Amino acid sequence: MSYNPIFGIGECTALGNAIFVLWLQSRQVDGVSAYNGNFDAFYGHVTDRKSLVLLPDGKLTMQGNYKPVDFANLRVPGEDLHEWSVRMQSEYPFHKYEECVNPEDRQYLLPII
Repeated sequence: MSYNPIFGIGECTALGNAIFVLWLQSRQVDGVSAYNGNFDAFYGHVTDRKSLVLLPDGKLTMQGNYKPVDFANLRVPGEDLHEWSVRMQSEYPFHKYEECVNPEDRQYLLPII
C-alpha cells in the first residue's frame, strides 16, 4: 500500500488491518479455498474483482455476508498525537471481530490485538 498524505500512519495501518480481518472473515463465510488460502491470494483476488466496498461511514466491507470493519478515522481538530493514538486504539478493537473468524484462524489476529 502506498503512503497517502491525507491519511496518517494510523489510518493506513487500520486499512491494512481491516482488509486482513476481511480475509479471515472470508475464510469463515466462504470456507478456505485457493482464493483465500493466504492473505496475498485473497488481496489479489478482491482487488482484481473490485469487491471491497468503502461505506460512507468509513467502514470497509466486501460484497456478500461480511461484517464491516472501520478504518477511516482521521485526527479530529485540536487532537494531539497521543490523544489520537489512544482514540485509534479504542475505535479499532479487534476483539470485536473474533466472532467473525474461524477459531483456528484466531491465531492470525493475536499479533494485531
